[in-house]
Amino acid sequence: MAMDKKIFDIIPPKRLHIFVKEEAVPEILKKNIEKQEITEEPVIEIAHKERMLSRTKFVLKKKTIFFVVLAVVLLAGTVSAYFFLPIVKIEIWLKTDNLNVKQDIEINKETKAIDALNHILPGRIIIEEQTLSKEFKATGKVVKEEKAVGTIRIFNDYSTSSQPLVADTRFVSDKGKLFKLIEKTVVPGQSMEKGKLVSGFIDVLVRADVAGPDYNIGASTFSIPGFAGTSRYTFFYAKSSSAMTGGFKGESLAISSEDLENAKKSLTNEIKENINSTFENKVLSGLILAQEK
Repeated sequence: MAMDKKIFDIIPPKRLHIFVKEEAVPEILKKNIEKQEITEEPVIEIAHKERMLSRTKFVLKKKTIFFVVLAVVLLAGTVSAYFFLPIVKIEIWLKTDNLNVKQDIEINKETKAIDALNHILPGRIIIEEQTLSKEFKATGKVVKEEKAVGTIRIFNDYSTSSQPLVADTRFVSDKGKLFKLIEKTVVPGQSMEKGKLVSGFIDVLVRADVAGPDYNIGASTFSIPGFAGTSRYTFFYAKSSSAMTGGFKGESLAISSEDLENAKKSLTNEIKENINSTFENKVLSGLILAQEK
């Protein structure tokens, strides 16, 4: 503990001059009396300085207590504010944006190095061909008319000479249904077999003259109205051994332009997927697959 240092004020001695009048002093004493300087002894004044020191200590002590109290109050206020005042948590997130840059780049198989100035990259061409076929349902509807078609056998019992017939030669069934020869033909003449004369014949295709299911007739016998009024009418005739088919008249499914477009897109996309999968297995690592425009 530091001790207080006392300070003493020393008052310097004062000189007191005494003057003696000659009239009052006997002559005999004049010789012995001389002017003398009486020196006062130093007086030490301590009380005043002690009072000043005590006052200074009191002021210093009072200031120290004030600052200690102020520090305690500030600390208590800070703690109270931490526990009792509302706390706001602020989070700052940096905003990020995706930067998209479009740039036309040429891939040239003749280039060996990257040409950044002209936007040219070296590359190579890989070709892959694939074929794909699928069945698709038709959704279109149309009014459809179809003519019955069938096969007949034309007989020649008229002579041994052949008989040419033009396309559209008419044949009428025994129930009055008219059919026409689709292509021209020649009916062979009669011939001798084992000493007997047999009819010449040929099988041909005929088509109904009118569309519809009414011409889907069964096996029938046909005459040639073109020979009516002549002997050939009796000796030229035809027979069918099976029914005529295909006669139709009404609404049916048909392939529309939309059906074709959808089928084309479906096949194209599937082929692209197959080719891309093939390319991924062929392309070397470090290379990027770019489809040709």
